[in-house]
Amino acid sequence: MASRILFTVMGVPFTANAESWQFVPPKLFIGVVVALIVLIELSFVERVVVGLMFGFVLLIVLLLHIVGHVVASKLVSPR
Repeated sequence: MASRILFTVMGVPFTANAESWQFVPPKLFIGVVVALIVLIELSFVERVVVGLMFGFVLLIVLLLHIVGHVVASKLVSPR
């Protein structure tokens, strides 16, 4: 399957392929579920919108976490 390089951090390419989109919907779903459970004072539509924002924040945090692994690996100079 063909991959496309999205960006490179410290010489490590971050790639995407035709199936990479499957990583996104579960994170958005988790954000919506959390908002529906926690934010009971808001209307349903507001909770869904805030939940989608939670999901996008989760995706950004996961990306930063993965980049942190790359940086830490480069700092300790593995073989």
